[in-house]
Amino acid sequence: MGQMNCRRCKEGISPFNSIGGICFRCYKKNLESAEKEIKIFEVCAYVYKYLLIFAGIISLIYIILSPISYVALLILISITLVFMVVSVLGMFPNIFPDISQAVVKERKLKFENQFQKYNPEAIAYCVYHPETEAIARCMSCFEPFCADDFIFIREKPVRCRKCGQPSVEFHFWAAINGILSVGAVSLIGIINIIITSEDFPLVFAFLLPFVVTAGVAIKLKRGMKQEMKELPDDQMHS
Repeated sequence: MGQMNCRRCKEGISPFNSIGGICFRCYKKNLESAEKEIKIFEVCAYVYKYLLIFAGIISLIYIILSPISYVALLILISITLVFMVVSVLGMFPNIFPDISQAVVKERKLKFENQFQKYNPEAIAYCVYHPETEAIARCMSCFEPFCADDFIFIREKPVRCRKCGQPSVEFHFWAAINGILSVGAVSLIGIINIIITSEDFPLVFAFLLPFVVTAGVAIKLKRGMKQEMKELPDDQMHS
């Protein structure tokens, strides 16, 4: 089997030692980065669960007090932008359960186990078919598998059949929390501008966070739906 280039460092690697098109060393760096970044996602995910309550409280305060100053609008815009960031980052762990410290740590242990056995010069054979040369490594357990034991997405080997099923789950309704939260605060701001006849271009400043939040959720949903369509029936239910 011929060589391929790592998608990150561009160095030549054997396909049976590639993990999603990435070499072992680059994937190790990815896991180390993910371990740091996951903490930010999990903090946002925790706040995200109560975001709709916060949005309701802030909306109620603005309805009762009815602040009409330009400064009050700018403060509300800032709050809306914060809600957008928390929603976008927080919805990922809620939509995709795989995004958690526990999963990353488990994946890191599996990777370290395979990394200790890693030999760039030796041919890796399929775990289930020892006589068949592997075509890649599973992105979840990092073991080598042949084409018969892989789940393919967009014609690329992604996960082995044993690890592949959880990756196609998509908890879309978890995204509704962020859309409603940002939408509620944005709506209060827009109504405030209309009633007070303040600077109407500021309407776009309230619309943008809502459009971005809803757009991210819809794009994720469509992307996952497309990937699930590309899975053969035997791979969907294996």
